[in-house]
Amino acid sequence: MKRTLSLFVCVVLCLATLVSCGKPYNYDLSKYVTLGQYKGVTVSKSEIEEQIDEQYSAVLSASAEYVETNAVSKEGDKITYSYTGTIDGAANDALTGENKTLTAVSGTTGFKELDEALVGIKGGSNLTVDVVLPENFSADASLAGKTATLAVTVAKVEELVTPETLTDEMVKTYTEETYTTIDAYRTYLYSAIKQNLAWSAAVKNCSFTDYPKKEAENYYNTLLTRYQAQASQYGMTLEQFTSLTGYTMDAFQAALAQQAVNQTRQDVVMYSIARAEGLEPDQARIDAEAASLAKENGFATVKEMYAQLGEDQVLSYVQSLLVMEFLEANAVEAE
Repeated sequence: MKRTLSLFVCVVLCLATLVSCGKPYNYDLSKYVTLGQYKGVTVSKSEIEEQIDEQYSAVLSASAEYVETNAVSKEGDKITYSYTGTIDGAANDALTGENKTLTAVSGTTGFKELDEALVGIKGGSNLTVDVVLPENFSADASLAGKTATLAVTVAKVEELVTPETLTDEMVKTYTEETYTTIDAYRTYLYSAIKQNLAWSAAVKNCSFTDYPKKEAENYYNTLLTRYQAQASQYGMTLEQFTSLTGYTMDAFQAALAQQAVNQTRQDVVMYSIARAEGLEPDQARIDAEAASLAKENGFATVKEMYAQLGEDQVLSYVQSLLVMEFLEANAVEAE
């Protein structure tokens, strides 16, 4: 869960190197970047607090529950209803539904007219709605296009209520028991956000002259493969999948290439700082982080993870943790 919630930019980026082969960046990096100030960068305490509040809001939103209300239904409410239908006065078994639920506006009953009728109505109401059966009416295709009359009973209307006060139990549930109290979660968030801000400042202070082409290509291919696999899960080609986001294939590939370059540059900064400061993890830290990483990513053993990802890649990940911790320890907090 720690990695899932992570706000560490560098750590997130370095996770992508876990899929590549061989020891990464084991050469002179000075032709790609000139480090600026990274030790003692200033981070804003107020910004840290703002981001903590945003995380708290996310926990509260995730803890929201549907509560029955006597008010009329509105967008986002959950409506429980049943109906029976007739065509030309004759009952039809294809036009029945028991204890159906609808999320007002964003959901659908399958009947446009009923969708509209169920907005602005109270639980316990009875109504009659004339509907035109859609062309894709799966209950009985022969009825498509006919007009039916539905007798509808609204059992209840529920609104999504977000709690106002954060509790330890909410934090425990949200973090899957990684953090069991608000105080423990706050300590984690404060450190994570401070690291993120310090990292962003360190990268901003760098001067980039080039980027490693091979690593950028590895990133690009890895990202492309992931998107192709995701598209395949939905039974689509990559072109079809990307079109849903509003991208043309050319624009998508260009954006992916730029993302790969950006990630590679940030890797270069991380390794450069690690070398400048002599940040090398000891074996105890490597073993502890490897065990945690294996568990969180579904590997049965650390050995299995090493066989798939390679020890050098896990070592790179652990080294990135040291860099982030170093930046945090040396950052200067200002109001």
